[in-house]
Amino acid sequence: MKMLNFSKPQTITNAYDLVTKYLGTEPTGHDSFHIERVIKLALHIANSVEEEVDLFLLELSALLHDIEDPKLDHGGQNIVKTFLDTNLVPHDYQLKINDIIANLSYSASLKGKFETQIEGKILQDADRLEALGAIGIARTFAYGGHKGRSIVADNDPTSTIHHFEDKLLKLESLMNTEEGKKRAQRRTRFIKLYLAQFESEIKIKD
Repeated sequence: MKMLNFSKPQTITNAYDLVTKYLGTEPTGHDSFHIERVIKLALHIANSVEEEVDLFLLELSALLHDIEDPKLDHGGQNIVKTFLDTNLVPHDYQLKINDIIANLSYSASLKGKFETQIEGKILQDADRLEALGAIGIARTFAYGGHKGRSIVADNDPTSTIHHFEDKLLKLESLMNTEEGKKRAQRRTRFIKLYLAQFESEIKIKD
């Protein structure tokens, strides 16, 4: 139902409903629980920075950032725009949200696109932290399995284990905030320990 007036609390509530609809049962590791963890991480990081942070902009961007992700099977066009318009989100907020989402991904950074708003930098750190540590390992294998990729295969750049070297171990150096860097360092250390154990088991070493 279209709102008569713009309301930040109601918009956030409606965004949670949108996440449940599109991501609630998402099997690739981009489910609603991922979104909730990203929000918690983002809010924690926001408390650690010196800059003033628009918490509404941060939370709403976090809620919407995976809705139209082209990697996901439900990916569609104009879902976010329709939501923002329906909830009467002001145009300046819409521009900021679109900019944050467009520059958030690792692939965007490879194309020379970077977050310029503090809310985008914080959200990017939170989202990248979700690709690291124990939860990052779980999500990586969930995504690989959903896409039909092998766990490990010689000379196969599409195998899931290749993804760790290809992307995940590079994330620590790309963090924007000091809090993000500290957490990324710990989570990356865990991944390296895991990979060492994985290699030992693959080669049947003690």
